[in-house]
Amino acid sequence: MSLFRRLRSLFHREKLDREMAEEMRFHLDQLIADRVADGLSPEEARYAAERKFGNVGLIQEQSRDARGGRWFENARKDFRHGLRILARAPGFTAAAVASLALGIGANTAMFSVIDTVLLKPLPYAEPERLVALWTENRALNLTQQPSTEANIADWRAASRTLSGIAAYDPTSMIVSAGEPRRTSGVRTSANLASVLGVAPQLGRMFTAEEAQRRDPVAVISHEAWQQHHAGAADILGRRIEVDGRPVEIIGVLPAGFRLLNESSELWVPWVDPSPARGAGAWRVVARLAPGTSRAEAQAELSLLAGTLAREYPAFNAGLDVRLTSLGDAVVGRDLRTALLLLLAAVGAVLLIACSNVGNLLLARGLVRQREFALRLSLGATRGRLVAQLLAETFALCLPSIILGAGLAWLAVEGVRRFVPGNVPRMADVTLDPGMLALAALLSLISAALFGLLPMLAAAGRDPHARLRDGGRGSTEAPGGRRLRSALVVGEFALAVVLFAGAGVLVRSFTQLLAVDPGFQVRQVLLAPLRLSAHRPAADAIPFSAAVIERVSALPGVTGAAISEEVLLGERSERLVSAEGAGSDPMTVMRLPLSTDAVTPDYFSTLGVALRAGRLFSTQDTADSMPVVIVNETLARLLWPQGDAVGRRIRAGGSQSTAPWVTVIGVVSDQRRQTLDRVPIPQAFWPLTQQPSRAMNLVVRTAVEPASLAAAVRQAIRSVDATVPIDTLTTLQQQVDRTVAPRRFHTGLLMAFAAIAFVLAGVGIFGLMHYAVARRTHEIGVRTALGANPRQILRQVMGEGLMLAGLGVLLGLAGAMGLLRVFSGLLYQVSPLDPWSLGGAAIALLVMAMLACLLPALRASRIDPMVALRCE
Repeated sequence: MSLFRRLRSLFHREKLDREMAEEMRFHLDQLIADRVADGLSPEEARYAAERKFGNVGLIQEQSRDARGGRWFENARKDFRHGLRILARAPGFTAAAVASLALGIGANTAMFSVIDTVLLKPLPYAEPERLVALWTENRALNLTQQPSTEANIADWRAASRTLSGIAAYDPTSMIVSAGEPRRTSGVRTSANLASVLGVAPQLGRMFTAEEAQRRDPVAVISHEAWQQHHAGAADILGRRIEVDGRPVEIIGVLPAGFRLLNESSELWVPWVDPSPARGAGAWRVVARLAPGTSRAEAQAELSLLAGTLAREYPAFNAGLDVRLTSLGDAVVGRDLRTALLLLLAAVGAVLLIACSNVGNLLLARGLVRQREFALRLSLGATRGRLVAQLLAETFALCLPSIILGAGLAWLAVEGVRRFVPGNVPRMADVTLDPGMLALAALLSLISAALFGLLPMLAAAGRDPHARLRDGGRGSTEAPGGRRLRSALVVGEFALAVVLFAGAGVLVRSFTQLLAVDPGFQVRQVLLAPLRLSAHRPAADAIPFSAAVIERVSALPGVTGAAISEEVLLGERSERLVSAEGAGSDPMTVMRLPLSTDAVTPDYFSTLGVALRAGRLFSTQDTADSMPVVIVNETLARLLWPQGDAVGRRIRAGGSQSTAPWVTVIGVVSDQRRQTLDRVPIPQAFWPLTQQPSRAMNLVVRTAVEPASLAAAVRQAIRSVDATVPIDTLTTLQQQVDRTVAPRRFHTGLLMAFAAIAFVLAGVGIFGLMHYAVARRTHEIGVRTALGANPRQILRQVMGEGLMLAGLGVLLGLAGAMGLLRVFSGLLYQVSPLDPWSLGGAAIALLVMAMLACLLPALRASRIDPMVALRCE
């Protein structure tokens, strides 16, 4: 309360009586401060003022209550004088400006990302009522699985808490307008747009009858209309060829519209008439009925799932329906956790920056207390000093804000350009001016507060007594020393938490990259291929054989093969029956099974090891015995005794009519989903027996894979020019893409930790530097009385390291509690990893030692005669 009263009294005095006295007072104060800053003693500065202004006593009397006047002119002069003072201390100014700019820039950029990805509502009507529905089987650890049309139809018919349920299936399509190209599309139910609350910009959406009949109509995106149809006004009614059949364009979606995370060029109507149950291929979006909560809808859906499980136990047993907000479905739990972690980290950086600048201002202000006392003794009012210090603070913060805004803009542009493409809504991130203003305001307030405290402390004492004290000894109050020490301790504690967190994530990422995926990643080129839907799937057999022959003949190619998929996405569960040994009963299991159609050279091309039996050969044709190769995980689950070769499996349960296929080989497990997921059961069919229109050409090379891209593309075109060829990539690039989100947030946290590391070093350096400057007289006396330089060095270093050590201990305690929060982001590393915690502590202590070394060496070299004569 006393501080509040003191500030209130400063700004409620009587206004200026004589403008001329204030003008003279201003110039007198500036002249005295400048002379003192240049090294003159207070008496010499006073003498210089008397010679310039004459009767100082009259000026003192006339200006004691002088305050108002031409405030704008005074503010301008104060600002210019503040710039001159800051220019005389380039080291202090550079450290303070850099600290604030880093804090402002990092916080503005990170909050801009958080605001766009997490906080901004989705661009749909009443997005808070939109939810996503997923099929789950927790017994098989299958979460957020797509659903079947039959189950969705039952949910739609029975639900009272959901006003609309729509389904869609993202897929690829071939558009044959000019050169054939593969594009992203989506098959949807007729009510998807109405559930989302989106109306087409032109034309109309398709009807339920058109979806039921799968009529040849389509709605295209605004971007496709502009890019591929030149924004033609007569776009409605145009026909394009999609997957081999003519389709009429009946509508254009609004500009910028995206279907959740899917950038879809084409919407086509589709209803799946299959009676299959369980998990399927359809993703579900629903809208809550008015006045209904998500908890109520979840309870109803769980009851429906139980009813369907009893009615269809062969397919729906163990399945539940999980409801999440649509925003959570778009972002995902891991990304949300990572972004919130980064937000906390960048907030800590801003705290460190403000503490750092506050410490520098406190230390510098304490050194200037003699100057404040001198100006007060000559008649300057406290309000006048406040105005001058506020001008200096603004002069310090203005370039910090400008530089911080530039850093924030560069950071946002860098994030948009280099962030992984699978991070949702990142393309929409823009610089948030509100956050920039907030970070700048917080920095300005903290700088002003810490800059005023030493002046207020000086104003509370008799200025004449302060001048009589001179500079002998440290007259800083214990409270001021404790405050500055606490700021340094806090900086180190926060820096340790950030450094330890970054260390844990780096260790986790290193462990992830060291995982053996079960196949060779380097020197492999991938070419996605897809035959048009109007062509028979059997066409894939001669096409793939001809492509492999042409590509294998290219110089630099050591192997080529075809696979339906190379890296896998989410897998749904399947019911599998396995033949027992001898009189053993048949085994029926529900598994998260992945199936793949491959050519014989697939395993050798990717370096997949054969564990038992044989691989496919050219003798495995459509007319020969149906065969299959399984991985070790599937063999272990179905035949624990290890006798998989020669046994038979089929899809479905005991009543299934699917054909039996014979296991001819067992291959090693492959991590084809992501490196951090354990291998799932996999079965491989020969492409000749299970042809697929969707294929991936896998090419192993003896040279740099990208150098053969043009030749491989030409070889494919020479076989069939109607097959679209997407951009060729390497297998290494595809694997890197799966770990890109981890690399993204690990790299950002490392950057924030590095900033905190530097700021903490600057903070303790500034503290010790000004501590030595204040204690020059004391150190000179001790040296004159016999203290040797080594003792002085040890004392100064000890004081700094004691503060750093306390901060490190507090930081380690905080890290042990806080790092548990993001344990879900780690791979095979404990949040309390001793290497990361110990490394952070050692790094900060070593940095503190180096930061304290220069001030300590300066203190140990003080000449006692010079120090005493100066004082």
